[in-house]
This record gives sequence, C-alpha cells and structure tokens, in this order.
Amino acid sequence: MGSSGFILIDSFFRPVYADAESLKILAYPCDISCPEMLDGILHRKILSFLPRELPYSQTVYVTHFQSGRRRYTCRAFVLQDHWSRETRGKRIALLMERGLSGPPARARRNIKFGEMYEDPFGYAPDPRYYYLSQAHHEIFTTLRNLVREGCGIGVLFAQAGMGKTILVNALAENLHPESEIVVMSGSCEGRSEFVRTIMGLVGLRPAGSDVWENLQHLKDWLIARSRAGRKIVVFCDQAQDLNTDTLENLCLLSELEKDHRKLIQVILCGRPALVEKLAAPRLAAVS
Repeated sequence: MGSSGFILIDSFFRPVYADAESLKILAYPCDISCPEMLDGILHRKILSFLPRELPYSQTVYVTHFQSGRRRYTCRAFVLQDHWSRETRGKRIALLMERGLSGPPARARRNIKFGEMYEDPFGYAPDPRYYYLSQAHHEIFTTLRNLVREGCGIGVLFAQAGMGKTILVNALAENLHPESEIVVMSGSCEGRSEFVRTIMGLVGLRPAGSDVWENLQHLKDWLIARSRAGRKIVVFCDQAQDLNTDTLENLCLLSELEKDHRKLIQVILCGRPALVEKLAAPRLAAVS
C-alpha cells in the first residue's frame, strides 16, 4: 500500500485542513509550496469525483478517482457533532489511498501485449504511444507555433474521442524544456479566486488580499520570466465546462503583454460547445 492523504472539507466541499500528502495528490502537478493558494484547485478536484448530493445517511462513502497516472480510493466520512446542540455546517473527512502503481517489474517483463512489455491501450492516455496522423500533426504544429510566436490564446475543439487530451499532453511534453506548463481544470468563482488559482499553479505567493495587487504581482513575475526567456503556457482541457467568468478571465489573462509581447499563452481544449460559449456577446469582445 502506498502513501495516504487526509483532508477535511466543509459542506460546500471547500478545504478546511489538508496534510502534505493530500496536497500532492489533489493538486498534482502543481507546486504545493504555497498551500493557501491552492484552495480553489483542491475544491475543483474534489468536486470532480465527490457527488454534490453526498449520501449523508451512509457512515462511509467510497469512490475512486485518478490524479496523473495513478488511481486512488477515497473514503468520505461525514462528521457529526455529538456534544453541541447548535446547528453547524457539516464537516467531511476524506481519506485517500493509493495502491502500487503496477505489478513488480519482474512480473511485468513476463507479460507481453502484442510483442510489447507495456500496454499501450491503458485507461490513462500515454503520450509515449501517441501516433500523430497527418491531421493531428498539423494541429500539433499549429498550436506549437502559436505558443512559440506568442499569439496569446489558441482554441482546439473536436468531438469526444478524437484525441484532444492526448494531443495536448504530447504538446505540453514537447514544450516543457522551453516553457513552464500550467494545467488548469474547473471554474473559479470570481476574479479574486481566479488570480489566486493561477498564482498557486505557478508557485507564486500572494502579495496581499487585494485582487489588483495580486494581479500586478503576477504580471511582474510574468515579465521577469519573459525576460529570462521562459514562456508560461496554461492548458485548459474540457474547457466547454468552464463558466463564463473563468473563460472571460482566461481571455483577459492572455492579453497581458510587455514590449508588444504576450506574457502568457492560453490553450483552450474542448468539445464544439466551447465555440458556442466563446461566441456569446460577453466573450466575443475578449476572445
């Protein structure tokens, strides 16, 4: 059995306490050196596998989720206050456990998948086994050039099962030596949480509680990274599920520039519904 993580959340699924291992699990692959900036990231990750209508009548609710290439078992315990008659919001304790990443190496060598010692058709997309067809190669090259030329924002949309996620993963690996990759999933509630989330993803500590102060702090950091020759790329998979506020803030973020150069690149990846959202009057002006 591998390491386990513990996190305490309130009835709105927002974190109250999290140990170091739970931060590694839920915030992967983000920098966890500044936990106070990760509340939005943890909240959205928890919402991705824990049902909003949690069956409070059950003593223990068990579910499974994936983070990176590992699968985890999560046990949710609803905590009741037996000593106070006051009505308070419930607290929920989450215990997350992971098993071994696979059978021992010696056992794996004895199993072949079509003359291969690893299964290229696993549940989690693996960029190592990604085959670029001509169409996929053209999209890959276009997005890579968009980032390298500093165009600001790019949109990739296609129906489910067309290979969007693994293409974006392969692009992220290709850009990693020359760029700092940020993966954002889920919506933020308001600009303040959005700015804090982006800062948390890049490992930047807040300058204060004021949103504009933090935004200027983020911009100064982006300028410094740009002068050092590093590009910052934000990837958003399943972007059709993002709310309008988050999409608007991402579009506005992509407009940050210095000396006629974009400071951050944003790649939105999703189904055709994403295009409909971006065409809405509120977003048309910024996208």
